Amino acid sequence: MRTRPTALAAIGLVVMSVGVLRAQDQKAADEAFRAGQKALDEKQWAAAVTAFQGAIKIAPAESPRKVGAVLGMGGTEYLPHFFLGKAYLEQTNCTNALDAWGRSEQAGVIAKVAQKYRELQAGVRACEQKGFLPNAKLEGAVAAVAKQIETARAAADDTGGRAKTSANLLTPDRRNRLNQLREEIKQAESHLEAGRRSRAASELTDAQNAAVRAITVAAALRAELAKASDEDTLLQRALVELDRAIEQGQVLDRAIEAKRTYLTDSLTAVRQKSVQALTAARRVADSARAGGGEPGVAPLNTAAGELSGANAQLQRVFDELVGVENSAIRTRNGAALRQSRDKFRLADQAIGIFDGRVKARPSVDPKLITERQAISRRLSAARRQLEATGAYGTVEAIEEAGKVADRERSRLVEMTSTFGALTLEERGVNALLVEATRLFLNGDYAQVLTVLRPAEPFPPDMLFLEHVHVLRAAALHAQYLKAGSADAALAAAARVEIAALKTLSPAFQPDVRAFSPRFLEFFRTVPAAGAPQAERPAAATSAP
Repeated sequence: MRTRPTALAAIGLVVMSVGVLRAQDQKAADEAFRAGQKALDEKQWAAAVTAFQGAIKIAPAESPRKVGAVLGMGGTEYLPHFFLGKAYLEQTNCTNALDAWGRSEQAGVIAKVAQKYRELQAGVRACEQKGFLPNAKLEGAVAAVAKQIETARAAADDTGGRAKTSANLLTPDRRNRLNQLREEIKQAESHLEAGRRSRAASELTDAQNAAVRAITVAAALRAELAKASDEDTLLQRALVELDRAIEQGQVLDRAIEAKRTYLTDSLTAVRQKSVQALTAARRVADSARAGGGEPGVAPLNTAAGELSGANAQLQRVFDELVGVENSAIRTRNGAALRQSRDKFRLADQAIGIFDGRVKARPSVDPKLITERQAISRRLSAARRQLEATGAYGTVEAIEEAGKVADRERSRLVEMTSTFGALTLEERGVNALLVEATRLFLNGDYAQVLTVLRPAEPFPPDMLFLEHVHVLRAAALHAQYLKAGSADAALAAAARVEIAALKTLSPAFQPDVRAFSPRFLEFFRTVPAAGAPQAERPAAATSAP
């Protein structure tokens, strides 16, 4: 078997620096920016829009840095939003042009580039003359219209409330006007949203006019309905109580819907029965509102009593779902917590190795000692934060603590390396794992399984435990293939190892340089332990 680079060798590889990635991004952004300028010069407006959008996607922040400058001469300031606005203007798309220019002005760079800033201002004025509002005017105009719509909506709510309490006085004409009031508000909202998106002053004017019409209609209806007789007090009180119970049930059901992933069959049945009671109560309430007179309090009280019991059941379902969800969060966060704690263990080990190297040397740069002490303090603070967060914290907070440990460990390794290269064991790799890797690369699969002792699991908190599982699985799979794919037990044992690995670390992928294509395909087909399984190939044909 040809020896491939070991998967564990990847542990020692140095990742590409952030500075290099940023330089590559800047180069790509500059290329897109220059392509946009070229398209503008050639009056290829659509191509210019696409190019500048590409530049913004890579590097959205405008800068006085000149793209294309040679020895500090020439070039054009990196103003992709400004030039995007120019391209849109040439397409007679003032909406998008003003949006782009607004972002350019907010960045603050364009104001320092006099000629281009004058071009921007001229473009803004041109769009404004066409009836499109720039940022400076759009916000105020939208706020003024929104306030009028809110006034109309409040008037509509008040009128609707009066109409409900005076339903017997709602003649067809008044009902039509109430519907007209609501429709005017919808129209006003529609025009307002259209104006906000398009910046068209005409849309905002239409929205304002619709809001004024709604306010006028509402005022007339309120004056008429004020003369109506009050509905029966007991009926209204019963209806209010029922509405409150309905709202409570709806809130509970929406909360349950948000956690439906954790519903069991039994909880689903309880929920459905309660929702049926909620629906029945809503029908009773709607019937009471639609009645032409006293429909009777008894049906409302009966529905409220039944709904109270249903809501109690919905509350029980919700409480159980919260418990299940919290358990799932603990399980999910547990994996992240383990990984972060592993990183702190590696960092502690790195401190020990550094201290050992220091003791073995007659003299050490005091700056290294000072930095080591600072690293220790930062690690202690991050560890306290991690343990305070615990399994109930967010994954992001747990992972952030792990990142701190990663950064500090990397610096410790760099400092220790000044005294000489680190061994794999010093980097935190178990000696048995190192030996098993050597055996695997030599094709001694039986010895791999002996060294890794499949019958005697490693501690669950062992560092690089994922690699134990993948080596076991690969060795078992290799034996399975060597036996002519006749021993189904070997394939099954390999699947168990892969399933355990994927449960431990769902994102783990074997190094394509160290494992055969047939094993990599076999690895891909095995789900995590406990995960739903699609159709699985038979054992004798599971290896491609």
